[in-house]
Amino acid sequence: MSEPSTSGGNTCQEDDLSFMASYVKQDVTDALKVCANTLESLKICEGTPSDVITNNKVILLGKTMAEACIDVMKDFDFYEDYHLFLPEEEVSSDKSEEPIICDSSPEEEDTSNTCSFSTLASSQPESDYEPESKKQKIMDYIPLKTKIKIVNMVRGHPKWSLKTIHERGGRAFKSRSQLTRWCQEIERGGGNKEKYEMINKWTLDRFRKARTEKKPVTTRMLREWASQAAVQFENFQFVESVTWVTKWKLIFKIRQRKVTRYIKSRNALDIPTILSEAEKFQKRIAKQIVKFQKDFVINTGQTGCEYRADVRRILSNKGEKTTEVFLGDFNKLTHSYTAQYAITASGKVLPKIFLCMQEPKGTFGPRVSATIKNTSEIYGNIHVTASKSGKLTKAHFCEFVDHIIKPYCNREEFLLILDSWGGETDTAHFNSVFTDNEGNCTSMVEIIPPHCTPYCQPCDVYFFRQVKNFIKKIQNSVEVLQSNCSRARRF
Repeated sequence: MSEPSTSGGNTCQEDDLSFMASYVKQDVTDALKVCANTLESLKICEGTPSDVITNNKVILLGKTMAEACIDVMKDFDFYEDYHLFLPEEEVSSDKSEEPIICDSSPEEEDTSNTCSFSTLASSQPESDYEPESKKQKIMDYIPLKTKIKIVNMVRGHPKWSLKTIHERGGRAFKSRSQLTRWCQEIERGGGNKEKYEMINKWTLDRFRKARTEKKPVTTRMLREWASQAAVQFENFQFVESVTWVTKWKLIFKIRQRKVTRYIKSRNALDIPTILSEAEKFQKRIAKQIVKFQKDFVINTGQTGCEYRADVRRILSNKGEKTTEVFLGDFNKLTHSYTAQYAITASGKVLPKIFLCMQEPKGTFGPRVSATIKNTSEIYGNIHVTASKSGKLTKAHFCEFVDHIIKPYCNREEFLLILDSWGGETDTAHFNSVFTDNEGNCTSMVEIIPPHCTPYCQPCDVYFFRQVKNFIKKIQNSVEVLQSNCSRARRF
């Protein structure tokens, strides 16, 4: 390889290139090509070099880069066996020398065999080797595992020089005076950074276990778990402050989430089994869907809706101490009704929606019945009934089948996907209502396995969330509230 040069002359003298005896010049040429390709990939350089270079800035830059390359080649060492030798991996030539692993466990602590290396440092002769700062920058933080490996390596090979230890992968080891301090840190379970990491990991494990079991977790619980983890370290000052818990949540991407579903049955906690059953159902239903037209593959489900959506946050003046909102009748915030929708595989909603309102006696009075009849005639897309709780019973579901499903399907063959709720699983009513001209049943009912609704039912997976968001937007419309009119009349 030619000497580094530019149009400005040689960068260094011949007597400075004695290190080139340890290099193959072709290897240097190839290394420069790899360097150029790397810079091109980073979009630092592009194009081909100019034939004549007259720009003084470029000449100075080239000289500086050449000098940097020479410095790198002077200090660069490559070892194919660049790794740490653990004591159990190395067979010592002297059988009397057995490596000792420092263990902080009080049960196994032996005072006669402490990891104090003051005598070892004084008894072993040091060579004239001094580590060069340019070879490798020592890390400010050295992991506890690395310290243990280096301590074991030095203990297992007390005759190794500092240079040999560096060649074997112990570049973080500066001098033998470190051994005493490292051994003390190992006995204590590590330095402050290791203790913080253990506290973070302990808290994270407790959090993951709680969420796997579907238990509620609060910020106060996180701070209590961290405090419990810190007790095991003596003379370690740890404060489970707001700053710590905020950083902890940012590191592990923990956020406050709105609870979307409450679980009452312990069987619903067996998530792997539920997911397995859901997957089996999806595979089975996929084979059945292809036998029907998409307009007649129907899924239906119930959802609870408030009469008036609660308003938690609004825009108001900065700094005000009390923010008040007029919502009218508070009963509309505490009472709800049940809506049952039916959707098809083709993306359609059945022409009518089934609504079950809450009435103390379970039926409407004469005045309310007249209002409901008039409203139903105006809009034509709702069927309204009532119950004491505002929830559906088996009789209400039969009413839903007669007034919503039957007018839509008529005598067409259809597939109906239902929940595992007991009020819907009785297929006798379907066999009597849905028949063709020859008396054959035209309905096929598939029941979603228990606890699999959040994974298998299209209404729960996607549709109901969109419906509730739409209802909330309408109810929170200032224009609708002030004008006291119906949004549907304007469409």
